[in-house]
Amino acid sequence: MPGGELSPISEILNKLHKTIPTLPTENLIPHTIKVVKDKACETAEKIDYFLKIKVIKSERLQALLIDLYGVLDKITAKRLRRKILLAFKRCKMDIVLNFKDVNYITPQALRILFHKKIKRVQRHGIKLRLVNLSSSIEELLKYLGLESYYVRYIEPHSSI
Repeated sequence: MPGGELSPISEILNKLHKTIPTLPTENLIPHTIKVVKDKACETAEKIDYFLKIKVIKSERLQALLIDLYGVLDKITAKRLRRKILLAFKRCKMDIVLNFKDVNYITPQALRILFHKKIKRVQRHGIKLRLVNLSSSIEELLKYLGLESYYVRYIEPHSSI
C-alpha cells in the first residue's frame, strides 16, 4: 500500500465536517445504564440542539463554503470559531458561512464568532463572509457593527 499524506485542504475539509453539541460535554461519564438511557431520551427530544457543519471548496470563488445547520449558541460558536481559525491558518482561503439552515442564533454567538482573533486574520487579506441571514440577524449585525461581513448574494464571478 503506497504511503502518502492528505493535502492541507483535504485535511481541513475532513476536520470541519462535524456535529457540535450545544450542551457542555466535558466530564460526562455516566454512572449507570439508567443515566445513559435518560440522556438518550432527552437527546432525542432535543435533536435540533446541535450545529452541523458541511464544507465545500469552491474553485470558482476560491473559498471554503461552510453550510451551517441547527443551533448557533455560545458553545457551538466557540468551537466553530476554532475550526474557522484552523481553516484560515491551513488553507489561507476566504470562508463563506451559509446561515440558511440555522434555526436559532444568539447575539453572544455572533460576538464570539467575530472575536479579535478572527478580525486579526482578516487583516492579512483573508475574508470571512456571511450569507443567507434572516432579517433579525441582519439587524443584530448592524447593532454589533458587523454588517460589513454580510453578503446578500454572491455573484457568479465576484470575489467575496
